[in-house]
Amino acid sequence: MVLRLIAHPISKHYSFKFFGMDVLTDFIIAILFLIVCFIVGLLANRKRVRHFSKYLEDTILSKIPGYIFFKGITDGIATSKKSPENFKPVLVEFDDNAQMGFKIESLKTGEDVIYFPGSPVPWSGSIMYVDSKRVRLLDTSVSEALKHLQRLGKNSDKLVVSK
Repeated sequence: MVLRLIAHPISKHYSFKFFGMDVLTDFIIAILFLIVCFIVGLLANRKRVRHFSKYLEDTILSKIPGYIFFKGITDGIATSKKSPENFKPVLVEFDDNAQMGFKIESLKTGEDVIYFPGSPVPWSGSIMYVDSKRVRLLDTSVSEALKHLQRLGKNSDKLVVSK
């Protein structure tokens, strides 16, 4: 809407009709949109913008139910094979069994915060604080780990390889 307000007066001076439509306005809007996206992209790498983004995420967005989970998923998908820093697929070993989860962070106490998703619907689950010695990183992406959960563990030999 704002771009149209800018583009319309410009296109009035230069009339260009194509099949009875004023395409110049739409062309100017597209060019202005690309310029705005380019400028926003340049600003996104600035330190102040990153700090503001982190502040916005910590104070507002993190209060939205499921935001952190979906951010972890999208970060994992965006990085393909490499897991994001705060949502790594892990295998947590207990006395006589193990469970797949996602490492959220490491604490100074020597424990890791692990999110154990449900299966086949991974966006509900539980959080546990586990001794770091029991946590083993999996050599897989977040998206592959989520597919594994959705398959109810089928073909686990491809995901969980023994030490």
